[in-house]
Amino acid sequence: MRLKIKFTFFTATLLLFSLNAQHIDLIRNDQFLVIETSDTLKLAWGGALNYPQFSAADVNYDGWNDLVIFDRTGNKITCLINQGVPGKPEYLIGDEFRYHFPSITDWMLMADYDGDGKHDLFHYWNGSVQAHRNTGNASIGIQFSLVKEQIRSQYGLNQLPLYVSSADFPAITDVDGDSDLDILTFNFLGGCVEFHQNRSMELYGHRDSLVFTLRTDNWGNFVEGASATDIYLNDSCDAPGGGIPGGMRHSGSSLLALDMDGDSDKDLVLGDIGANFLTYLHNDGTPAQANMGAFELNFPQNHIDTQPVNLTTFPTAFYVDVNNDYNRDLIVAPNAPSSSETRNGVWRYSNIGTDNQPNFIKLETNFIQGEMIDLGEGAFPTWVDFNRDGLLDLVIGNAMYFNGYGQLALYQNTGSASQPQFELITRDLAGISSLNLTNIVPAFGDLDSDGDDDLLIGETSGYIHFFENIAPVAPNTPAVFASPVMQYFNIKENSFSAPAIVDLNLDGLNDIVCGSRMGKLNFYQNTGTLTTPNFNPTASNPAIPTISQLGGVNVVDPTISSSGYSVPSFFQYNGNLHLAVGSLKGGIHHYNQLHDATNQINTQFNLLNSNWGFMYPGFRGTPAVADITNDNIPDLVVGNYAGGVSLYVGQVGFSELNINSTQTQIQVFPNPFSIHFNIQFPGKIFHFTIRDLNGRIIQISENVFHEVVLYSENWAPGIYLLEVSSDSARYFLKLVHTN
Repeated sequence: MRLKIKFTFFTATLLLFSLNAQHIDLIRNDQFLVIETSDTLKLAWGGALNYPQFSAADVNYDGWNDLVIFDRTGNKITCLINQGVPGKPEYLIGDEFRYHFPSITDWMLMADYDGDGKHDLFHYWNGSVQAHRNTGNASIGIQFSLVKEQIRSQYGLNQLPLYVSSADFPAITDVDGDSDLDILTFNFLGGCVEFHQNRSMELYGHRDSLVFTLRTDNWGNFVEGASATDIYLNDSCDAPGGGIPGGMRHSGSSLLALDMDGDSDKDLVLGDIGANFLTYLHNDGTPAQANMGAFELNFPQNHIDTQPVNLTTFPTAFYVDVNNDYNRDLIVAPNAPSSSETRNGVWRYSNIGTDNQPNFIKLETNFIQGEMIDLGEGAFPTWVDFNRDGLLDLVIGNAMYFNGYGQLALYQNTGSASQPQFELITRDLAGISSLNLTNIVPAFGDLDSDGDDDLLIGETSGYIHFFENIAPVAPNTPAVFASPVMQYFNIKENSFSAPAIVDLNLDGLNDIVCGSRMGKLNFYQNTGTLTTPNFNPTASNPAIPTISQLGGVNVVDPTISSSGYSVPSFFQYNGNLHLAVGSLKGGIHHYNQLHDATNQINTQFNLLNSNWGFMYPGFRGTPAVADITNDNIPDLVVGNYAGGVSLYVGQVGFSELNINSTQTQIQVFPNPFSIHFNIQFPGKIFHFTIRDLNGRIIQISENVFHEVVLYSENWAPGIYLLEVSSDSARYFLKLVHTN
């Protein structure tokens, strides 16, 4: 049957299920201003970048190429929507578009292989390349269709997966000038470049196929040696070790093939994991027969006089038009996670020449990064009224800055009660950097009942450390912290401690709840007095939790890791205490029913959603929940391991219901059902959640395309609520399960 949802049914649903009191919608908000050193950040809540890879693609089909950025930190995709300002890079965050991309790791790039004017998707998969065709348009939005689970190539007599290392970055471009896309990649041994020719034009007379043959295992007739400075020209690549002097080379090289001199053949810009520079190789051959006749280190300085790239290790070059002048520019970023700059690592060179004879002029070293809240590596936010002006300020810990230690950044709220805005006051609150710690997770709360908020921090070792607030308790008085009490009460998690301060047992004393790398929570009850807390009454070393694995919380996803990196954030909503917990995968777990009818701590908290807001901001998602818009509905800032944060404003549950949903293509059948039923949303990627009458989640799934069949043999007979969300809209239907 065709799904029909009317406003009258919406009202009945709220009365029947009584879920409005618990369900909170999160709507992304990028409008609240953030100021750093007098500059307003245009992309403040964009989540930051560490090791980004840049592609151009028109994801909203408005005629302008947008930026699609894949970050190796957390395998995170960021879509920036081009505002079409001639000669100037102006972008807005297009978070809704990233949900349409498949799961990707290690590297990705976009290029139009079938000649329809839309950029298709290529990415690493299982030692090779996976390809998706861009099948979207302005009417249905961006969509991808898998065309090659694993691209294969003809290696002599055998057709094998086309090899590309997860540590490399290949060139996918028209190498031989016949208009279809070929692939250049370093071979398995890593010193010589293979040319895999796409034979679509030769076989079919058009470019809409991906049929590859290895034409040469020594494209360009050169070898890169064990060192990035070792470039050997006129080398046959036939020596032992694949032509590499001294044997096998390390894995980790990037290729950018472009025409630098207007002679219609492809020159090469080479990056290497062992170098802080780029190497330029000049092709003095032909499109059909490449030959690198000369090379220059420190590109682009020696090509046209400008400052060369200088990144700590593994700079990777991308050729995309970012300023709308129809000439592609040079963007360079590091490509080795945890080994290079994380704040000032994206260099932009403007092309003041032409697209096939560029002239690069360096403009900046923090392209896009400089417009975002960027704390280097890791972002662990929390809320506190730091200066006692009645407005909640944002404090963000980080893992570290490159070649440094963890710190706390203070963004003071200089807005109003309903319209916050934030200004960076310091990146090193309380001088935390002097402690030489990493992975700083802050928590604020009054632990000595003197009327102000003290500070706890967790860190890599698993200990937590206490900073007493010794400022006068008076309006408009910023906090001042005493010297830290290290290893506070000998509380120690296995590693990566993440504390929260909350009166969980409702006895009037603030307790400590601590997350860790293990993905669970431990509860340390305050058994002291109002002015003298005690979280370790047996003086154990380490302290023994009052409750281990509090509430049954466990955010480990065994499909990706045995670690969870739980970070708790407690908040009040409608008079009840709720809990949000961050995770390694990035999803924010939302729990309610923390207490039973007698206000005792429940042994099992109720999991409302394992991916609250369907956001997945990147690895190590860290929540900070508070009502910052003064509407009695909690809001959320979530950090990620790329060092940035995103902001979501809370709305009353189901407020996003599309009243005109009779126009949707959603179908649910049969309904009622006894064994199974189908959910169809033709041509769409959607998420669904099914809840029972008590609001408990029965089943949940993300990134379903087109249709899913659900089996319900183990469900109790009764009524359930189905929530389907796609493209920022939500739809609801009552399900009836019969015997």
